[in-house]
Amino acid sequence: MIRSESPSGDTRESAERILDQTRALTHVVTEFLRFAKPLEICYETVPVEALIERVAEELRESAPQCSVERAGAFSDLPETRL
Repeated sequence: MIRSESPSGDTRESAERILDQTRALTHVVTEFLRFAKPLEICYETVPVEALIERVAEELRESAPQCSVERAGAFSDLPETRL
């Protein structure tokens, strides 16, 4: 309203700056809300043995100085929903 009612000058320039900053803030808030919105989680059933092997492999890759071994009979366990 100030921008449209004001002739040229300091008041109009200030109104333009306020409008620009308001648009920028609206964009920041919108992007933040988009980022903060929880994602839809899709569950799937996976074999436990395959899951444990994948975790062990990722550990071996991320910490090569550590020894990672898996042991046990994972084929006896039921599949897990993730």
